[in-house]
Amino acid sequence: MTRRHVTVALTGDGGDELFCGYKHYFHPQIVRPYLSSLPETLRPYVSDIPHPVFLAASRIIQAVPPGALNRAQRIVPARMRWPNIGDKLHKLAGVIRQDTDETYLQLYSHFHQPNDLVNGGTEPPTIVVSPAVKRLIPNHVERMQYLDMLTHLPDDILTKVDRASMAVSLEARMPIIDHRVVELTWRFPARMRSRDGKSKWILRRVLRRFVPDALIDRPKMGFRVPVGHWMRGPLREWAEDLLSESALSREGLFNPRPIRDRWTRHLQGECFQDSLWTIVTVQAWLAAICRASSRSPRLTVAQ
Repeated sequence: MTRRHVTVALTGDGGDELFCGYKHYFHPQIVRPYLSSLPETLRPYVSDIPHPVFLAASRIIQAVPPGALNRAQRIVPARMRWPNIGDKLHKLAGVIRQDTDETYLQLYSHFHQPNDLVNGGTEPPTIVVSPAVKRLIPNHVERMQYLDMLTHLPDDILTKVDRASMAVSLEARMPIIDHRVVELTWRFPARMRSRDGKSKWILRRVLRRFVPDALIDRPKMGFRVPVGHWMRGPLREWAEDLLSESALSREGLFNPRPIRDRWTRHLQGECFQDSLWTIVTVQAWLAAICRASSRSPRLTVAQ
């Protein structure tokens, strides 16, 4: 629709990474009140340590199976229930028990132990797990922003925008990630990016000069393709073929057991669309290689 009127469009991509727009930037604030007795120079280095109260709550949650937690919420009105609450609470409990770097890695990981999923797999030595980043940026929130700008932004957000816009010959430009804006923003103190639990504080202040408050203070709303629903419906046969135990075993890259477990639970109503979609696309890619080369697609981790 945009392309019918213009050939170049401006987008707001980069605002979340630069100005603390994502929810996971606020997770460390849970423990911040308990650190007020420490000298300010030490707080950035120890603020990743979870408080004992949260550790105890985490152990209690993880002692109850996810299915039991799902059944327990039947006592509340249907409009107040959360889908798949058991798995969500277990994930939250795992996050609480970890330091911020482990939390960040877990939030972006569909499977938390590489060797459970990929035969012979290990965590690669990427920038996400590099100790040098923690030394360079001791503040936990700024460290997450930095990693998001180097990974999630170019490899996910900008890739999506580029493909969608180029598909209709629309030029998309992202003024927020102009290098001068990025350099200026990184010079700001943290309180100018977020304040009192409010993200993008300085951006909101600037926008109020031009835009009504009703547009600025709306809840954050993402948009997702409902692939989980599709895999239970029109794509089920295609996904089942790629996720069958015989296909997974034949190609040899993945361990079928955890994948088949999630696929079964997904068909029963739980939501594992992100992790399963990743596996499905890799399996489809392997099948395409097999057809193109007329040979076995079996790969090693090194390949």
